[in-house]
Amino acid sequence: MKNNLKKLVFITFTTYISLFADSNWDNLLHYRDSENQVISREFFLSDIKNPTPNQELLTIIELLNSTNGNEIACNFPARYTYIKNNKYDIPNFNLQECQGLNAFVNTFSKDKVSLVFTSEYTNNPSSAFGHTMLLFSEDNKSLDIGNAIHFAAKTNKDDGFFKYSYKGFNGKYNGYFIR
Repeated sequence: MKNNLKKLVFITFTTYISLFADSNWDNLLHYRDSENQVISREFFLSDIKNPTPNQELLTIIELLNSTNGNEIACNFPARYTYIKNNKYDIPNFNLQECQGLNAFVNTFSKDKVSLVFTSEYTNNPSSAFGHTMLLFSEDNKSLDIGNAIHFAAKTNKDDGFFKYSYKGFNGKYNGYFIR
């Protein structure tokens, strides 16, 4: 009994150190400088209003080990894969069997993927650095039928020219994605 407890404490401690010290987990949860960048409350599984990355990790591990584990893995495949790849003791789930996830992924089944950078819109200063998109399209079909994922910066209208330029050129603005 004592040896099992020591082993559990050791595994928990080493997992805690390796995962919590890893900035990739923070990036996966969209934390920058210990601050949450996500607006939607549905993004997090923790019941805490503003969970830390550590609290979210413990919550998702607990949920993956529950009877709803498969549903959690299907709804949060990147988190599941990350935790599984970091050798935490959670069940194996087959993401290929996730109907909703696969239906979503299949909407991107196209022949080509292009990185598109369009010029700025002169009547809108927040587009001064242009727009970046991933365009998923099929051969011999109009680009209008393709799927685009657009990334744009959320700028502050009160920033003066120099602050705006500095933050824009250095990627200091938060951004958002639109499909």
